[in-house]
Amino acid sequence: RNGLASFTPDGSLTDWDPALEGTVRALSLHPDNSRLYVGGAFAPGDARTQRNLAVVDRATGSLRAFGGGANSGVWALAPSADGSTLYIGGAFVTVAGKRRVRLAALDGATGELLPWNSGANGLVRTLLPTEDALYVAGDFLSAGGLSRARLVKLERGKNALSLRMSNGICFGDSGGPVLLGSSDVVVGI
Repeated sequence: RNGLASFTPDGSLTDWDPALEGTVRALSLHPDNSRLYVGGAFAPGDARTQRNLAVVDRATGSLRAFGGGANSGVWALAPSADGSTLYIGGAFVTVAGKRRVRLAALDGATGELLPWNSGANGLVRTLLPTEDALYVAGDFLSAGGLSRARLVKLERGKNALSLRMSNGICFGDSGGPVLLGSSDVVVGI
């Protein structure tokens, strides 16, 4: 298989074999389980010019380009709890031909690029949405134009996210996986 494979619960490989050439780095299900978002460094079979971001229709198994593509790898995908927004992070500096430096927000259904444009000055590896915020971790030293090392919390406003964290958390060489506990945030270092 190239890029993606599907297995039954008993471990048997299914016949599903989407046309995808390259590396998959991130997978995320839409909250209603209708779509599987796929990010990485690849070209979906239906749109060689729309690279690195795709969506799989779970009912039909069809894979198609999504969001107009990103000019470099997509490493992290995170749909909002209601599925209306898909946040993406990675190494890219443009999405759908518009400047979005390593962070972008897309309409969760249509893939249309949303106006939110925070940005980070290094690779974004992990995204974790909560009801009122988006945690972002990676190899950056600034986000939203402010000094924020490796981990930042972006709080949701009415129409966009805004930078509200007073201090970034600096650890190691990169921000790792982020897990939200009932009373804390756990970060791999």
